[in-house]
Amino acid sequence: ALANTRLVVVLLVLISLIVLFLVTRSYHRKQLKEIEIRNRISRDLHDSVLQSLYAIGLSLETSRHISAPPRPGTDRTYANAVDQLNHLIHEVRGMIKGLTDGSVQDVNLNEELSKLAGSYEQIGGITVALGLQTAALDVLTREEEQEILNIVREALSNCVRHAQATHIDVTVRA
Repeated sequence: ALANTRLVVVLLVLISLIVLFLVTRSYHRKQLKEIEIRNRISRDLHDSVLQSLYAIGLSLETSRHISAPPRPGTDRTYANAVDQLNHLIHEVRGMIKGLTDGSVQDVNLNEELSKLAGSYEQIGGITVALGLQTAALDVLTREEEQEILNIVREALSNCVRHAQATHIDVTVRA
């Protein structure tokens, strides 16, 4: 009877180890799959989006050098377009880095929202009023700051494209 009890215990331990092994292997496979997906997206961003942005920048530079002398006021518009393009390239690089190493790009939300508002005011002929409470900004995580920035970008774009807005209020408060 004691030998049968020991055999049952040994079998239960073996079954438990096998189950643990299978669960662990399944978990590792899921992790590897996620890493493969992140790497593929990172490669796609680098090989497609980032390279296209570089090509646009080169086209801007080329057209600037071969076209007729710029008309008054177009220098600032051109400089704004180049600044926005360079900022976008920097953001895409940050996204690629985040995908490959799992980090979230560090964002100064106040500064980024101010730049974004300025860009829309310069090219869109609208006014953007920012109401940013320091107490609300101080408690945000990096992930939350990035999400808020993305949401505001989309909202501003929608306001300009679909509502033909002339004034936009953006408020972040606790």
